[in-house]
Amino acid sequence: MTVTNPDAATPATSAAATAAALEAATAEENTGSETDDKNAAPAALTVEELTAKLEAAIGHSRTWESRAKANSTAAEKLAAIELEKLSDTEKLQKQLADLTAERDLANGSALRSTVAAAKGVPAALLSGSTEDELNASADALLAFRGAVTPPANDAAASGAKGTPIGSAGAQLTAAQLTGMSAAEIVKAKADGRLSGILDKK
Repeated sequence: MTVTNPDAATPATSAAATAAALEAATAEENTGSETDDKNAAPAALTVEELTAKLEAAIGHSRTWESRAKANSTAAEKLAAIELEKLSDTEKLQKQLADLTAERDLANGSALRSTVAAAKGVPAALLSGSTEDELNASADALLAFRGAVTPPANDAAASGAKGTPIGSAGAQLTAAQLTGMSAAEIVKAKADGRLSGILDKK
């Protein structure tokens, strides 16, 4: 029967090791009687024996699982202790490295936005970390898109230009009002042509 050292296995391989040990033990028990009669059929295990072996394997697996959990907790505690052991200088160096990384990320994002705005392309589509790389990426996007001509601002195609809101014509003067009938004055007022005279009061 093969005996394995349980301390040499890892939790990840415990199930595989348990299964291999179980197979080896079963194979030895089945082939142990071959010295008496090589042609005899191997002895079959009973359901009770198989159940007992399965329960033993499950118990062994649970032992390794609990050890793995204990190792995980111990690793977390060790990391906390190592962090506490860092000197103030080392802590400041770590903070400086973290802040430098954040600054570089912010500068890269700002540079990407600047190049995108200058070239007229979406910032999310740019690749690269330097200004030259970002410009090359933007140029490649522009080349892919092709030349785009803005629509012509043709007044004839846009339709006729209307009159300004609130004025149906030129503003009337007080001298012009003297020669107008009452109906013409009422119409001029409705058209907004008297607002220059009425606003002066």
